[in-house]
Amino acid sequence: MPGTTDAVSRRIAYRTLLSLAQVARNPATTPDVAAELDSRVHDAASALASRRGDATERAWASSLSRLLLDPQQLDKLLAARARAVNVPPGSPIGAESDWMAMPESNLGSID
Repeated sequence: MPGTTDAVSRRIAYRTLLSLAQVARNPATTPDVAAELDSRVHDAASALASRRGDATERAWASSLSRLLLDPQQLDKLLAARARAVNVPPGSPIGAESDWMAMPESNLGSID
């Protein structure tokens, strides 16, 4: 697992591992993919358990490892986690005009 010495890296690693665990437990995920993801999450959790670094790094790694290796705690966390991204209302950028269309004056005439 890449270095997680700063808060942003730790947050990215946390979100990534929880997303992998969530997909692995999703009934719509194919068994092969679920097994591979589950294995990767378990391997990462085991590696986190023996993580070295400063006190903050070790505390974060140990805590996340325990959470990922405890099926009941992980299920509880995943159940509370949002499963869909809320898309803000409104048109996408550029929807009011076709910005890819060339102006007619640039097309010239074909004779």
